[in-house]
Amino acid sequence: MTRKGIISLFALGGVMLLCACIFAFNARRLALWAAGFRHQGETASILEGYSKQGLPEPLVFDVDGQPLYQVTIQLDGRSTLIDTQALGLTRAEQAQTGSGETTYVFEYDEQALNAAVAQAVISAAPPELKNQLRRISVDLVPNAAVISAEANLGLFWQPLAMVVTIDSASKAVDVTGVDVGGQFFTTPPSGPIATWVATAEIEGTRALREATLVGPNGQPLSVSQVTLTESGLQVIAR
Repeated sequence: MTRKGIISLFALGGVMLLCACIFAFNARRLALWAAGFRHQGETASILEGYSKQGLPEPLVFDVDGQPLYQVTIQLDGRSTLIDTQALGLTRAEQAQTGSGETTYVFEYDEQALNAAVAQAVISAAPPELKNQLRRISVDLVPNAAVISAEANLGLFWQPLAMVVTIDSASKAVDVTGVDVGGQFFTTPPSGPIATWVATAEIEGTRALREATLVGPNGQPLSVSQVTLTESGLQVIAR
């Protein structure tokens, strides 16, 4: 995982921890309102709305792709060689579209994505985050991901969930809100939680928009499309 991706992941962890503290020690609705959260309805209805936005048309490839075992990611003047097999990707291929355009395709199914997130926390998370969050999981729906965890509040663990979307066309990461007992709340516009949210969104978006991927043929490609479905995550570079 790239440095920007790790920063974004850890920023999300910080948001979840701060939210858990608010939820556990205060009357929920009043505390959330005072902290700047705004109730938007049932989480299931919000996620259903995302699902109805439609997904981008799938690319049609001219021939079957070739396995892509390694790719170099260039970002912020740094080059990092990535072993795609070590990332646990369900699919990592170099293929050509019907017009002959070279394309890299990376996919995670939901199970593989959960395993990758767990491994990232184990291998790269700072000790304070490892001690504060457990049972992190990702539940995918069309156009959104629900990231759930339990936060350590000393005497007990508080469950919480965060809703994240990625705009397929603009490649913008958006932490849209949190789920509390099946109810959806938008995050505050200012304060420490807003700072963590902004960090996660900015770093995640920058990584998707600015990273250059170089395969064995030496051709540099950029991320052109990110798609979240109920069964997996797909990233296409062209």
